[in-house]
Amino acid sequence: MSDSKQLGEYLRMQRKKKGLTLVELSEKSGVSQPYLSQIENGKGGIPSPDILFKLTKPLGLTHAQLMIKAGHIQLGQFDHEDDILETDYEAGMREKEYQERIAKINEMAVLKKDLSNFLQQPDITYHGHQLTDQDKQLIAAYLDALYRDRISSEK
Repeated sequence: MSDSKQLGEYLRMQRKKKGLTLVELSEKSGVSQPYLSQIENGKGGIPSPDILFKLTKPLGLTHAQLMIKAGHIQLGQFDHEDDILETDYEAGMREKEYQERIAKINEMAVLKKDLSNFLQQPDITYHGHQLTDQDKQLIAAYLDALYRDRISSEK
């Protein structure tokens, strides 16, 4: 799609889908509001790759999507836009997986801070010597004795 009118309509649709005014899109992208208006009305020509890049984040699109829509990237005879571009569903799933990984990392960080959980892990070493299960049990017993008053008051 290299027709400036079609590109303008597409960009307007994407902007409205995000609930943005031209002024808001201008503020978020750094592209002047009059130029954005010209683009949307098909009178600004095809924006440069740099201008398209500035629009990606506020519109929630990839640079590749906009480059294809603007005609800067030509798909081959057997290529389809859907083969290259991530769908909203795929993007949502990727974001969900990312958030789940972050939550798991945060959970593991909290667990590792507690020595009782840390001692359950394999391959713990002390000055280069691997601790045996018996070593770990002894360390836990020493810590229990050391913190006996605090542990019993928490229960």
